[in-house]
Amino acid sequence: MMRTRFAMWATAAGLTVCSLPFSAPTFADLPLSVVTSPDADKGANREAIKKHVAEQVEKLVSEDPAVRTSGRDGLVSRVTQTAHPVFVDFYCSEINIQIRPALADAKLESRLNAAIVLARLAPADRAAKLSESVITVLGDKQEPVKLWGMKAAAQLLPSSITVQSLNNPLLAKVSEVAQSAAGSTLIVEAYDGLTLTTHSSEVIALRDRYSNADWERLIKVVMPEFRKLWATRLDQYIEGKVIEPMAEQIPTNFVSPLRSWTAMGKDQQVVVMQMLLNQLSLAGELAGDALEAKPAYIRVIQRTAGAIQVIAQHENNRALGDVASAIGKLPDTAAAATIEGAIAPMQKAIIAVPKFASIKPAPKVKR
Repeated sequence: MMRTRFAMWATAAGLTVCSLPFSAPTFADLPLSVVTSPDADKGANREAIKKHVAEQVEKLVSEDPAVRTSGRDGLVSRVTQTAHPVFVDFYCSEINIQIRPALADAKLESRLNAAIVLARLAPADRAAKLSESVITVLGDKQEPVKLWGMKAAAQLLPSSITVQSLNNPLLAKVSEVAQSAAGSTLIVEAYDGLTLTTHSSEVIALRDRYSNADWERLIKVVMPEFRKLWATRLDQYIEGKVIEPMAEQIPTNFVSPLRSWTAMGKDQQVVVMQMLLNQLSLAGELAGDALEAKPAYIRVIQRTAGAIQVIAQHENNRALGDVASAIGKLPDTAAAATIEGAIAPMQKAIIAVPKFASIKPAPKVKR
């Protein structure tokens, strides 16, 4: 369910969803010589790009589904692995300007196709030229369009932050939409945006492109907004009203790798450990109560314990790791008493680590 909604919605809108890389068709007005040229933003090349984008965007607002699909694929397929960076920068800049009518079109199908274009081009947009358009998509009132906006933002945000780390408007919009999506099926995409594609199963996971030093800078920028979303979700656990509980696997994937953990600093690490304990305990309570959702909560328990076990290795604390390891081995069919018994020693094991001495007992689910 977590990674199939966008395909279902696109199908419902009469779309054919495809993934990069595309098999590039031949366009007489935009030949390969333009795409690979270091002078793509000059003279006749520049005009050819502008003309091509205009023609394809016009197709996006067509009443004919086949024409809309042609326009979408015509925009995306020109950005290939052989495309010159100068071409990519100018091409994305031009799309950012010319795609506005499609983003404002009354037809859901046109806006959805435009959002898919942005999501497919975002991995290649190292200069974040598409940011304004992605922000527009994130403000769409229709959830399918907003979902594709989040997918675009998740791929674009690392580049956007690299270009502008302070007061980044795309990050601000992603955080705003993420908070509003915390209780909806968009939560997976919201988390994906604020964890720098930690969960993304796309062909291109942008997090893998960044050095440890660059990753540390990105972590410091996104962490406050990520924690805000995570805290909102844990409040929903306390209320016992959780949509897509398996989404809480994503924070564990984000905070536990060594380069993420070391980028946080001690104070941030303490806050994160408190949140991991809270998530573990709350998921344990809900797993004991749940019927249909029990396997999802058990998976969250297993993944959260796994994250704590990895962090215990970073902290060279075998005792904490052993407690986490035992919790991670809980079977999907574990009874409520078994779950509670496994999780009970965790806080004591955590506060035994001097750094985490201030960790408090986890909150309880409201009954």
